[in-house]
Amino acid sequence: MAAAENGQVHLVDVRAVGAAYPFYGKVETASGKPFRELLDDAAVLVHPSLLARFGVEVGDSLRIGGRDFRIAGEILREPDRTVQLLALGP
Repeated sequence: MAAAENGQVHLVDVRAVGAAYPFYGKVETASGKPFRELLDDAAVLVHPSLLARFGVEVGDSLRIGGRDFRIAGEILREPDRTVQLLALGP
């Protein structure tokens, strides 16, 4: 679960990545900056649909697992994201 400062709470899919990520391809961000430049220990990158669902913007905060994270940018494409025709959760 993630919660926004505006009180919105939703189930989200969270992915933590290590230093070797991605093993192939490139993560594309809305700003065009390399995703590693946008991330730090207190930042997250989100899919544009999450911004719309929560009614938040880049720079706002999300609480995930009892900790606040700054939304540092949007992920437009991940090389290892598969196309899902059926999803059981967001």
